[in-house]
Formats: sequence, structure tokens, C-alpha cells
Amino acid sequence: MKLTAIALLELCLLGTPAQAYLDSVDLPPGADTGQTVTVTVLGGLTSSCWEFQDFETFLTGQLALVEITLINDTPPEISCLPVITPYDVYPEFVFNEAGTYTVRVVEHRIYLGSPLEDHIWEGTIEVTGETADQPVSWSAVKALYQ
Repeated sequence: MKLTAIALLELCLLGTPAQAYLDSVDLPPGADTGQTVTVTVLGGLTSSCWEFQDFETFLTGQLALVEITLINDTPPEISCLPVITPYDVYPEFVFNEAGTYTVRVVEHRIYLGSPLEDHIWEGTIEVTGETADQPVSWSAVKALYQ
């Protein structure tokens, strides 16, 4: 919410809108192995020229990565309306091994084909439990139903 206020203040004082902002990321503090974890990402576009393109997720080792891409292909001589358009994404991860994972959200902003400085948020989640993909014997499965 603080970033929303900063973007509005910049718009009012300078007369030029900020490109976009990563408002908040909600991450549960912990999870069990094999459980689906949903990360809530909220952000905003501060002019009519910016568009949400897509998002991708990657899980590599102890890093869960969310990459969001925002684009603006409008030339500077064309005026853009200073309107705030919120966006939200809900990427999901399944952690199969216990441990501490870093969750990183990267907002890529591309203006006329050139990348601008990324907005980055980072947090951690503690995953507990046994490894989710351990083999189970037939006798263990039969024992569940007796």
C-alpha cells in the first residue's frame, strides 16, 4: 500500500507517472512437503500505456522464482492516461523436500523493447515433513486399509 501512495504522489508532484510497482507479496510462513503453496502477488500499472504480459514460475534447488513481465510499447510522443490498474497473480509451488526455501518475485519492466530496472521481493518459507516422493512398499499401503 505504501508503494501505491508513492506512485500517486509522484504522479501528482511530477506530472509523470511511475511505470509500475510491486505492491505486496503474501507468502505463508510454512508448509508441509507435497503441499501446494500459493503465493499472492499484488502490483499496479500507473498509466494506460503499461500492460501485464505474463508470469512464469521456476523451482530450482532451494529457490522458488516468480518472474512477472510488464511492457510498454507506446512511444513518448503519445500521451498516456494516468490511471492505476492493479494486477494480481497467484503462482503455486509444490516443495517435495523439507528445508528453507527462498521465494523471489521479480517484476521485469520493458519500455519500447529495452529493459528497465527490475523490482525484486524476496522472502523465505520453511517446509517441514518427510520427502514427499519416497517410495512406499505394498505392505505399508495394505496396512492403511486394515
